[in-house]
Amino acid sequence: MVKKLLSKEENCRLTDSVLEYNGMQDGARKDEMEKRLMEKTELLIYYLPLSNGYLNQEEASEFFIEQRKNALSLLRAYNISRLNYHEFLTQVLRKRCVTFRIKKKTEENETLRLHYEEGRILIEDTIARDHYPSYEFSERKRIDTSGMDMKKLTEFMVKNRQEIEGETMDEAEAYLQQMLRNESIRRHFITLLLYIPHVENDYLCLKLALIFELERSVFDRLFELKEKKRNTDGEKRERQREIANRHFRVLLRLESAYNLAGNEDEQKRITDAIAKVRKALKRRQTELNRTNAGMSQREIAACLGISRSLVCLNIQKARMILEEARKIGLQSHAKGN
Repeated sequence: MVKKLLSKEENCRLTDSVLEYNGMQDGARKDEMEKRLMEKTELLIYYLPLSNGYLNQEEASEFFIEQRKNALSLLRAYNISRLNYHEFLTQVLRKRCVTFRIKKKTEENETLRLHYEEGRILIEDTIARDHYPSYEFSERKRIDTSGMDMKKLTEFMVKNRQEIEGETMDEAEAYLQQMLRNESIRRHFITLLLYIPHVENDYLCLKLALIFELERSVFDRLFELKEKKRNTDGEKRERQREIANRHFRVLLRLESAYNLAGNEDEQKRITDAIAKVRKALKRRQTELNRTNAGMSQREIAACLGISRSLVCLNIQKARMILEEARKIGLQSHAKGN
């Protein structure tokens, strides 16, 4: 619902002043009026997107800095119409807010990508592979995991271990390694690895190889399969994004229609429609927020051939064990200090 910052009388006075200003010849009086109207226009540029919920406070500040330079052109662009000056600014700023949010999201995604690339290059340049922990595994027949699907690979990870020779670990790692010699707990942790966001890197894979007592290549294969599953849902996510954008555009049109509604019945009908669209938009935005997450519980259940409730239970138990390992690590660090 579009909120009005000014009363009806204030709107009328402001609209009349703007029309008077635009009809005046250049001179000292016009300059004085321009200064006064510019102040009010700048205030509306900041408060309209904020009060109507188009932007949050941080976004509204950035938007104001960006649009403040356009205050004079907005002032001069207004002429006699069925919209008063307040409503005219609301319509214009609504559209610019949509463009601003799209641009901001694009910039954020690009920044995240650059940070990731910079971090990856920094790690590769400053930490030679010779400096990674080199875990020595006992000799045993190696199994090629390249042809395994998710279910076969996880069963292999549950049933197999390789003894590690000459490797020192801290207390938290030793605790996790001991716990993971239990097949049930291995299942819990594999489920958690599929569920967590995509944060895999060389160091994490090597640490997992240590505590699981498995070759590094096994985890490379696990995360490869996980990424393939995520990529197959790319088209679905793109459709969700398009639907969310469509919901947002419909919401803006409904809010505009409410502002122009002629009677209470029409306003109530539009209010009900706004509530439904907002609910649908929230659902789509929640789905999109999971884009960078790992596999969903439903997807994991389908890949591993287990129930969704068991997936949830496995994740819960793995987190409890990780929390216990974290406490052990903190205690060990405190003693060391």
